[in-house]
Amino acid sequence: MSSPFYRIKLDIQHLKRAFHVYCHAGDTPLVRAYLYQDGEKYVPEGDWTAQMGYGEDFEQSTALVIVDGISATADNSSSSSSSETETGDDADRNYFYFQFTAADIATPGDYWCQVIIKNALDTERYVFGDGTLHVLESPLGGSHTDLVLTDVVNWDNITNTGTVPWPDSTAVVACSSCASDTTTCAYTDHGKTWVWTGACDQTFTLPTPTAARLGSTYQFLNLTTHIVTVRCPSGYTLDTYPAIYSGKGGVNTNPARTYIRVKQTTDDSYNVLEGRLTWTYLDT
Repeated sequence: MSSPFYRIKLDIQHLKRAFHVYCHAGDTPLVRAYLYQDGEKYVPEGDWTAQMGYGEDFEQSTALVIVDGISATADNSSSSSSSETETGDDADRNYFYFQFTAADIATPGDYWCQVIIKNALDTERYVFGDGTLHVLESPLGGSHTDLVLTDVVNWDNITNTGTVPWPDSTAVVACSSCASDTTTCAYTDHGKTWVWTGACDQTFTLPTPTAARLGSTYQFLNLTTHIVTVRCPSGYTLDTYPAIYSGKGGVNTNPARTYIRVKQTTDDSYNVLEGRLTWTYLDT
């Protein structure tokens, strides 16, 4: 008797149609992902590959569990997952299937999930759909090792040649002096958080972005009703603007305890990671 499988349908023209897969912890589910393009069956080339990745949330792309897909053309048995006569979807072979192990879904919970297909050279890739993997509690399934969503890296074996992916510093710098209305941040301040408690406005100037400092982050917390401005050096931008500030502007009424975190995301510009809807951009 052939193994049962879970069927999901993915349409590249309708990516907001989220798919759902329900299974029990400790199962070894087989998922078939059928591919469509605006309702028409899409059959990728024979050398294309696919992956299904899932994790606790959509922001952690480096901490996903990855299951490699097997194309219909590589499914030698053609009945390893179904002994039915090939008609309809099966006859057109417009699917990849993903075989999970019990350890893959050992921990109950709802996991954000994506399916991507790639050509052999990985010069073309398409995320065919987003969805949710629902792993249900299963006392009958037995006890299994917890799902591991992060890999272990021995940093002693890695030689860093640029900005490390973690902050150089996690220091919190309390600032309150009004002797100067400007504070200049240095490259070595990567990862620090400036907390403003002064009785005046204050401007923090970011370092000039360079390729060597790509990935640097800087945090600012305004605990006053005065204006804190985070400004780029002349000629550089933060989300395409010269600066951003915590004062009034647009819908911003300068709420207390406003926080912002910025990151150098290109060789010559910064972007806001947190606080975009609370702070207000400056055009000049």
